[in-house]
Amino acid sequence: MDTAAPAKKDIEVQDMLLRMVEKKASDLFVTAGVAPCIKVHGKLHPIDDTPLTPERTRELVLSIMSESQRKEYVRSHECNFAISSRGIGRFRVSAFTSAISQAWCCGASRPRSPQSRNSCSRPS
Repeated sequence: MDTAAPAKKDIEVQDMLLRMVEKKASDLFVTAGVAPCIKVHGKLHPIDDTPLTPERTRELVLSIMSESQRKEYVRSHECNFAISSRGIGRFRVSAFTSAISQAWCCGASRPRSPQSRNSCSRPS
């Protein structure tokens, strides 16, 4: 009989944005080598207990970019853009790659409460 614990599901961008709004966080920080964190009242709080690999960090940010944004990010190693997540809110995103790390941060533009889920447009 296999007694191994079931594999933990990787955190997704939608989960992070929802946690950000629920906790009234001003920012979300996603950096390779550490767990994603949100900033609430000037203090950082992890929202997951698993550090992200550079590959997973890149995969997450690419998943919320348009094709032209992906091209810009690959070309210049940085990209600033906005996203809108249905029922969660609008966010500004700054993605960048340095010589030692891959990271992106997200700030709430107009956060919405989880109760107003049907009032926001889909991501473009």
